[in-house]
Amino acid sequence: MAQGQQGFLMLEALTASVVVSVAVLAIAGLFILSLQVNAVAADYTAATNLAQEKMELLSAMDTSALPSIVFADEEISLNNRSFHRQTTVVVRKDLDPAANFMQVTVQVSWIEAGKSFHVSLLKYFMHTVFSQYP
Repeated sequence: MAQGQQGFLMLEALTASVVVSVAVLAIAGLFILSLQVNAVAADYTAATNLAQEKMELLSAMDTSALPSIVFADEEISLNNRSFHRQTTVVVRKDLDPAANFMQVTVQVSWIEAGKSFHVSLLKYFMHTVFSQYP
C-alpha cells in the first residue's frame, strides 16, 4: 500500500454513520407526515363524494318539491369514519322575485383527532312552470 492510504479512521467511519443516520431519520419523518396527509385527503375525498351523491339525487328530483321537503340529518359510516350530512334548501326571492331560485347546500362534516372538518357544496336550482305547449 502507498504511504498515507491506510484506510478509514474510526472517527471518519463514525462521522459517516451519523450523517447517514440523520438523513434516514429525516426521510422517515417525511414518510410519516405523508401518510397522515394522505389519510386526511382520503377523508376529504369521501366527504366530497357523499355531498356530490346527495346533490345528484336532488338534481334528479322534481324541483317544485324541493322547498317543501324537510331533510333529516344523516350519519354515514364510511372508511371507518362517521360522517354527518346535512341538507338545506332556501328559496331565494332576493335574487329575482319573478324566478323561483332555490339555494341547496349539502354539508358533510366529520371529526378526527378532536378536530372538526367539513365540506360544503352549494347549487342553485330554478323551478320553471311551463304552461301548455302551443
